Amino acid sequence: MVHDAETPRPDFIRSPWMSLEPLWDFNFDDDNIGLNEKWFLNGLPEPVKIRVPYPFQSKLSGIGDGSIHNVVWYSKTFKLSEDFRQTKVLLKFGAMDYKTTVWLNGKNLGEHVGGFSPFSFDITDHVDHENILVLRVEDCHGDQARGKQDPRLKPSGCTYMRVTGIWQPVWIESCGSAWIDRFQIFPDVEHNGFQLYTYVNGQLNNLKLRLRVLLAESELINLTQEVKENPLRISLELQEVCLWSPEEPDLYAIELMIEKNDIVLDKVRGYFGLRKIDVANGKITLNNKPIYLKFALDQGFFPDGLYVAPNIDALKRDVEAVKKLGLNGVRKHQKPEDPRYLYWCDKLGVLVWEEMPDWGMSLEYKNLDNFWGEVESVILRDFNHPSIVAWVPFNERETVRNNLEHRRFIEEVCLRIKRLDPTR
Repeated sequence: MVHDAETPRPDFIRSPWMSLEPLWDFNFDDDNIGLNEKWFLNGLPEPVKIRVPYPFQSKLSGIGDGSIHNVVWYSKTFKLSEDFRQTKVLLKFGAMDYKTTVWLNGKNLGEHVGGFSPFSFDITDHVDHENILVLRVEDCHGDQARGKQDPRLKPSGCTYMRVTGIWQPVWIESCGSAWIDRFQIFPDVEHNGFQLYTYVNGQLNNLKLRLRVLLAESELINLTQEVKENPLRISLELQEVCLWSPEEPDLYAIELMIEKNDIVLDKVRGYFGLRKIDVANGKITLNNKPIYLKFALDQGFFPDGLYVAPNIDALKRDVEAVKKLGLNGVRKHQKPEDPRYLYWCDKLGVLVWEEMPDWGMSLEYKNLDNFWGEVESVILRDFNHPSIVAWVPFNERETVRNNLEHRRFIEEVCLRIKRLDPTR
């Protein structure tokens, strides 16, 4: 499974897919004139090249400008083969900071608000052989969740350089008229199995789900079931059970296919681990045994790439360093991580507390919808990573002592998280 670390999401791989990295055209828009001048139609004036997914503030982007620019634009020309375009075409963004508007061939696809969550568009009706993708990004660093980014010109104290625009992969996928939006694994350690929830997009008529589960190349499950509900819920028992832990990070491979009239419309593959995280008698337990957490606080910043590692090997080395230090986990401080980092935590056996970037945002109810939208998207994306044992929505929120609205804000988010994920 090591080769899967190069894909944008090693836990959810759809083929075929095509990267839109690395070189894009790029422009600052300090006077905020791009919309009026219709840069999304007329092109960017005198653009420079930027290496995606590195933010313009980083050296690895090829720009390395640490000054404040609240509005920036990206443009990318790409080609798609006829075979790729004959089916459904999905445009996917790992994460962009902060408010992104997207045009494809002059058509406004929509916008996304948030700096840390994934988003996507169905571009089937707008894509051609030759295409121009244009992005406008606003990152004003006002009352918004920004994590450890410093809105001031020069970061100080325990804050770091700002990150604007693309900082996770951008790619395109192809699938059929019905496709798997996501699947969720609910481990059932007591009964040597798990529950599988599969969410399908498109028309459900006459669809079948074909499922395979393997452990070390040995096939444990091979079944087909009609898709009569959405999500499709299946309870499964395994003949061979290997629980995931830092000492033995065993992973099961999973393959899901959507079929109609014996034709495969979509196929995704990934992996999961069986483990149970709980609290018993005041102690945290893993697989019903007490575990002492020996964690590092990891900021997830890199000298030359800021939020972005210089390469995939750097992510692996970070995880290996945790193991070499004799630790068994990390708290990712104010940064939901790149799924490729989480892959190595799953693979090598490192526990993760994944923390949301709530710093910079006031705990007023006007911010609840945007913040929850990000939290929900991150949890749903990262749900199947066995390494993640806790979601941390807030950090150092002292105002809750004397402010009822702030306290209710936190209570509401925590209750929603528990409803969304009762396994952690």
